[in-house]
Amino acid sequence: MLEASIFSAIFFFGVSIFLLIRNAVLKERLRSSTAAAAEKLALLNEAQQKLSDAFKALSSDALQSNNEAFLGLADLTLKPLKESLALAGARIQQIEVSRVSAYTLLTDQVKSLAISQSKLHAETANLVRALRAPATRGR
Repeated sequence: MLEASIFSAIFFFGVSIFLLIRNAVLKERLRSSTAAAAEKLALLNEAQQKLSDAFKALSSDALQSNNEAFLGLADLTLKPLKESLALAGARIQQIEVSRVSAYTLLTDQVKSLAISQSKLHAETANLVRALRAPATRGR
């Protein structure tokens, strides 16, 4: 029986050592797997950041290109309108100069007419007085 106990003790001791070694191996595998997973996660995060930066750069370039194309198209489209407005502005300026000149001439004519009317009124008043005067009536 002592032999069986020793054999049993040696067997359990061997199993215990085997389990300890197996536990150490499994812990190392777990540590290694965890490190590999962390490394993969870091690589994925780095790749995501690079993709994000690349997308931002591409979208910025595309936006800049679209803005330039839009401004070029707008310039081509609006250029005739701008030229027409410039011509219309110049023509309006000419018309305004003509209007001011005509208004000045009209104002002068109205003033002259007012002066003539005033003189006519005075002369008519003199004529009325002369015709009412007894010395002038019989002549």
